[in-house]
Amino acid sequence: MSREPVTNKLTNEVKKSMKTRILTAVVGIAVMLPIVFLGDWFFFAVGVFFASVGAYEIIHSNKKDFSIWLYIVSIALVLSVMLWPFLRAIMHTDVSHVYNTFENIYIPNIILFGGIVAIFIVVILNTAITVTDACYYFVFLFIVALGIQSALYVRFVPSLYNPTPRAFFNWFDNFESSTLMFYVLFGCFFTDTGAYFIGVLFGKHKINERISPKKTYEGFFGGIIISFIISSLFAFILALCHHPILAGVFDLEHWYHIVGLSALMPIMATLGDFVFSAAKRQFGIKDFGSIFPGHGGVCDRLDSLIFVFITAAIYICIVEGTIFI
Repeated sequence: MSREPVTNKLTNEVKKSMKTRILTAVVGIAVMLPIVFLGDWFFFAVGVFFASVGAYEIIHSNKKDFSIWLYIVSIALVLSVMLWPFLRAIMHTDVSHVYNTFENIYIPNIILFGGIVAIFIVVILNTAITVTDACYYFVFLFIVALGIQSALYVRFVPSLYNPTPRAFFNWFDNFESSTLMFYVLFGCFFTDTGAYFIGVLFGKHKINERISPKKTYEGFFGGIIISFIISSLFAFILALCHHPILAGVFDLEHWYHIVGLSALMPIMATLGDFVFSAAKRQFGIKDFGSIFPGHGGVCDRLDSLIFVFITAAIYICIVEGTIFI
């Protein structure tokens, strides 16, 4: 008995989900676009907000009745790791522009150890928290913290290549310094968007139904191809117009870095999506939060971006020879 071929149909539920996702994305872009463009303290404030909400969502995902101290310790740990370059700078100099403080990405060993100690003290004092819970909290809180720190680095590092003092609102300089961020955002956004629509329309072969039931190989490769084409074209066009997204790293002379990172970003975006999806399946939740209708919470929206930002930041640091100095 022959099996009928599987066909993909846009059901009313799928259409409604698409409309909600698109509307939320449009609103989000309208809000975030000027903030990304302006950078400096504006983008810094958004990073602090996302890191704090993300830390709360990580703890809340376990669906246990925890002491408020666990939330306080977790948010403090994430902010300390994320803000370490900034905190390190203000200890030694007067900071008027925040972009001057993110010349590298740092993993502060003292704060990490202090965070481990603090979390396990809470484990000892709260019988509802297991060692497994504590390990999950620490790993995911660290990923969120390093991801947001990497986002700040990606947004601010182009400013360090221009030694000319700039005003708080300098439209040309803000455009120049924001193109690297848009390049990374395009790499992640078009991976997610391409995989979603290609998967809905043509997806038949599941990747891993246990972790992410809807993801297909068709969507995976479609997302990679679409992301690679759009992000690399964006970088090459700007380089051809003599406005490289990062001079000396992603320009025509170093075209292979554009190709390399453009290929890496969609792969890491998919990995990030799977990592956070695995955590949600572990705790039996659909979303980490509900702050973005149709997209879930901060961790749901930033899961892919976090891995892409970390990848981009490490890639740049390796090329520049400044990794973890």
